Amino acid sequence: MRPALKNQAQRYPARGCNVRRLDHFNCLAVDVRANREFFERALGFRLTERIVLDSGEEAGMWLTATNKSYDFAYTKEAHGVAGRFHHVTFALDSREEILRAAMTEFADHGFGGARIEAIAERAGVNKKLIYYYYAAKDELFLAVLEQSYADIRAAEHELHLETSDPIEAIRSLVGFTWRHYLAHPEFLALLNSENMHRAGHLKRSARIRQMNSPLIEVLAGVLKRGEESGELRSGIDAMQLYISIAGLAYFYLSNKHTLGAIFAFIASSNSFAFCQGLPGFTPITWMLATLRKMFQSESLVLSEPSVS
Repeated sequence: MRPALKNQAQRYPARGCNVRRLDHFNCLAVDVRANREFFERALGFRLTERIVLDSGEEAGMWLTATNKSYDFAYTKEAHGVAGRFHHVTFALDSREEILRAAMTEFADHGFGGARIEAIAERAGVNKKLIYYYYAAKDELFLAVLEQSYADIRAAEHELHLETSDPIEAIRSLVGFTWRHYLAHPEFLALLNSENMHRAGHLKRSARIRQMNSPLIEVLAGVLKRGEESGELRSGIDAMQLYISIAGLAYFYLSNKHTLGAIFAFIASSNSFAFCQGLPGFTPITWMLATLRKMFQSESLVLSEPSVS
């Protein structure tokens, strides 16, 4: 988990108070103005705030070299002693820790069974801190759902569907969706729980549609390019196509245990029971074959997309 460069934040300390990085230094100075000018001229810092007394003397200044509000601060030394250090502040990871712990707890026990006490214990924080960030359990669950959707949308963005060949773009999205669901069973568990509550939390979200609309717009552009090139038939709805892709992957993976119990086979994440023994036939090629029949497109070939 330790980064190769010393100026990068560690990803997941998971012990103690979870210090991620240095946040800022604060020192005392006899001449605040002189120190500010040195930081700006020689070190490239930018002034973000300062205190100027009626006499024109500078009594405090805050400087940054990053996108934060400030990285270094100087305040006036009251006793005329040069070069005194005041304090250093570390950036902690409390909110992110809470979200990670809550995601695991909600995925394991559902919204109804998850306990704030267990989330606090997992995150290594006081329960009061959770309520400082999130007013209620419902609000925390919604934040977890929004983060889960933000994660998958961010990963889909890296596919660069808008610049890919139309058929390759669809194949890539199919392969990505299967693999993402396979790698993140907690996402499926959270969706199962939210569906039991009739999407009551997501309906209150101000962000969820804004997060998902760009994907549908990109997919609509892919379908339009495919229609213009003759590779895809006209009239394919982008939203319905995505629901079909997500639904095919979701149903098998979220129901593999019950399907295995009912039909007496060992449900595998890597191959369908009814496809076993068929060379080259995998869940992804099955999804592509199904989509080809649904949307009448012979161009959706059965080979799996390459994984970079």
